[in-house]
Amino acid sequence: HLLPLFLQPTSHAPPAPSSASSQTDVSSTTPPFPVPSMSEQAKTTNIDDALEISVQTLEPVRVAAKRYVGPYTDLNDAMTTMCDWAKANDLPFGGGCLAARSYDDPNKVEASKLRTDMCVVVPDDFQAFDKDAGIEELIISGGTHLVARYTGPYERFFEVYTHLFSTVLQREGKMCIGYPYELYVNTEDEVASTAELQTEIRIPVMTNYCVIL
Repeated sequence: HLLPLFLQPTSHAPPAPSSASSQTDVSSTTPPFPVPSMSEQAKTTNIDDALEISVQTLEPVRVAAKRYVGPYTDLNDAMTTMCDWAKANDLPFGGGCLAARSYDDPNKVEASKLRTDMCVVVPDDFQAFDKDAGIEELIISGGTHLVARYTGPYERFFEVYTHLFSTVLQREGKMCIGYPYELYVNTEDEVASTAELQTEIRIPVMTNYCVIL
């Protein structure tokens, strides 16, 4: 079947950076998420119950970012490493202070080569980045975002993203114009069960002016 305009890939978009780099943002690049098949869309019919959707104008977010390469399902150690680094630098590292951005389509790139920047939000005056350890400054651009607050375990992230890109964007009349990022509202240390985890998936968007005749 033909893809709607808002889901068609943008051929002229630049690639994701090879590593986290100072003052670099890649929000103008094509998102790595696959366009779901109709059978995949059918699996997401109940995910709306776990989502709160809004469109917000967000401020830029300044973070310390470290690049990790490997399966998206195996990032617990990466998060722990960044929390330990934040603690050593007297930075907050609980809910609302951790973020992540992934760059590759897991249907096209083997799991061992998937790229993710694990991030800790830092204040404007923070300068103690550790380039030797691969921890560098990254500015995530602000602007108009579709914000999906998801409540539930991280294991359902693929289902959530599938639903957002196959259904929610079209329903809201929006078109993705860059890489989404995740802000972890709370962490596993702060909740009684993974069912209480909350994650904001922030997708940079513009209004989709495609008219279907």
